[in-house]
Amino acid sequence: MVSQSEVKAMAAKRMDENMRFRAFLKNHADCDELDAQFAVLHNELFSHHDCCACHNCCECYDVILEQDDVKAIANFLGQSDFVACEN
Repeated sequence: MVSQSEVKAMAAKRMDENMRFRAFLKNHADCDELDAQFAVLHNELFSHHDCCACHNCCECYDVILEQDDVKAIANFLGQSDFVACEN
């Protein structure tokens, strides 16, 4: 397993490449198709991993939510409102 510091170091080394790839996806990818592909990869990756065993991703990495995402999460949770905490 790769440590958090190794992931951060690898990401920092490839920041420019990652930003170009994200820009390409934003301008060329079909969002629904990309989400479906990501879901398949995510499910495959975590099919044998218990996220409750470590919580490192949830505790260590920031997540940026668009307003539509916040509304979808609130709706999924059956809440009329959802307030995200800022650090």
